[in-house]
Amino acid sequence: SALDDNHIIVGDCRTEFSFKLYSHQGELIREINLPFQKTRLPESYKEAYIKRMKTPRPGRDNSYFNEIMKKAKFKFPKYLLPYRRIYSDNKYLYAYRDVPDFSRHGLWILTYEGKILKKLLMPNYAPFSFHHGNVYYLQENEDEEVYELWVHRMYP
Repeated sequence: SALDDNHIIVGDCRTEFSFKLYSHQGELIREINLPFQKTRLPESYKEAYIKRMKTPRPGRDNSYFNEIMKKAKFKFPKYLLPYRRIYSDNKYLYAYRDVPDFSRHGLWILTYEGKILKKLLMPNYAPFSFHHGNVYYLQENEDEEVYELWVHRMYP
């Protein structure tokens, strides 16, 4: 789900690429359903995900985390989710998607009517914020053991 100055955006990304836009008073404005092709989750994705989870991170109590990871049992869905998160910057909607290549993520830029304006492949990062056509995100600098704030221009 997402929230902006004019909308509450609610979706269920487990099975379909769909979400609903509501006013702040709770009135349904529109429902958006987009076609998508189911993509089977590759073994390489699962292996890369587990490897990343088991890698120590800056600022994390790694001794405690390592104990948890020793006991962890990972369970994965059969297919990649249609989208992982929906974001808004009051101008566009952004659908953050997994792709078979674990080192990247897909990002679809949409209008509030559901028209897909652009499909991008982005480095694997956790989106931080969208504002005026920019995505701001934290990128791990493993050499320095810190996170750096990056800005990526999405559209003019």
